[in-house]
Amino acid sequence: MYVSPMKITAISTRIFHLNEDLVSFITTHVKSLPEGSILLVTSKIISLAEGQIVNHSETSKKDLVKKEADIVLCESYKTYLTIKNNILIPAAGIDESNAEGKFYILWPKDPYQSAKDLWLTTKTHYQIKKLGIILTDSRCTPLRKGVSGVGISYWGFKGVDSHIGKPDIFNRPIVMSTTNIVDGLAAAGVLVMGESNEQKPLALIENFEAEFCDEVDPKELIMPPDQDIFGPVIKMN
Repeated sequence: MYVSPMKITAISTRIFHLNEDLVSFITTHVKSLPEGSILLVTSKIISLAEGQIVNHSETSKKDLVKKEADIVLCESYKTYLTIKNNILIPAAGIDESNAEGKFYILWPKDPYQSAKDLWLTTKTHYQIKKLGIILTDSRCTPLRKGVSGVGISYWGFKGVDSHIGKPDIFNRPIVMSTTNIVDGLAAAGVLVMGESNEQKPLALIENFEAEFCDEVDPKELIMPPDQDIFGPVIKMN
């Protein structure tokens, strides 16, 4: 049976301003959301909508990183390698690029609550039952050049698909493998959203067979350090 291929569309917008209404901005640029679609939103405009900024005059970036990061692992290549919300990310996700003023843009204060709130309001506006929301950012991958997208939070669908116990093509049971759906979709979306002056802070994913739901468990994506293959090289204190 023919299955339609997954479709990803980056959405061009005007510049989003500090303290602007996010839902109004999205509904202006996204005329419709198909049933069963997933909307990707760059976390930066979420932060701007929530006023999550700090003026340069108030603090240094170094001190701000130390304040915002859950763990500062080390100083490396003109920035700091940190852990924020169980994500390995430079500088606790703090960004200065594409800011209209002289301020640092932080991550949303509560990314999962932000994703849930946006999920609720957009579902109501577009009058659909099945919808996914992913808040995205960019991060580096160890030993690989360039950045790729990561989902800092999500709502409306299961974020992990476990293959443990299922047979492989030779009917042997799979022991460890799971698929990180959130980061996979975030990476695909950020690829077309861009990293500089594209002005595409939104992306729409269609024809992806997600397991939609009304509640999510943020812990489903978290890998305990003692079970993490990278655990021995990440000092968690």
